[in-house]
Amino acid sequence: MLEIPEKVRPMVSDYKMNLLQLRASETCDFQDPEVAAVFDISRSIYERDYQRINTVYKNRNITSELGIVIGVKDG
Repeated sequence: MLEIPEKVRPMVSDYKMNLLQLRASETCDFQDPEVAAVFDISRSIYERDYQRINTVYKNRNITSELGIVIGVKDG
């Protein structure tokens, strides 16, 4: 993804990275419920669908850590 000059390539890690497009992540099946919540709530925020967040998460316990992840990501 990056154009790296030949002379510095040996100093750059060449590791694989999976990228997800947040807005198209509804078809992803996340095993961790907190990861699924981060993507679901973030998608709803981008779509300005606050009613959905209130409906789906009204009676769920959202930890402060999860709230921080969503807030940092979307802020």
